[in-house]
Amino acid sequence: RGNNYLERRQNRLSQTEFKRLPKRVMSRKLMKELNLATEPECVICMEKISNRQHMSIPCSQKHYFHIKCSRNWLTQKCKEPTCPICRENIRNRNRL
Repeated sequence: RGNNYLERRQNRLSQTEFKRLPKRVMSRKLMKELNLATEPECVICMEKISNRQHMSIPCSQKHYFHIKCSRNWLTQKCKEPTCPICRENIRNRNRL
């Protein structure tokens, strides 16, 4: 594990960086704004992002995730801070 493990951990987002990511609250108004016919599904947990739930929109493709799911993915699970769908680098996209 040694150095390779430390390098991977250093590439993940810090909690401070995560707090800077764009976040929204799901609502009918937001669904209309984003041209969504139904509530989007978080691909990390495979559950719907329901009305009044907080979500993050970290990449330019406007992929949506529950806050808790994206925090876990970007700060603990991934090797690089990338969108789980399109693999866009979140740190570079948001200039963190």
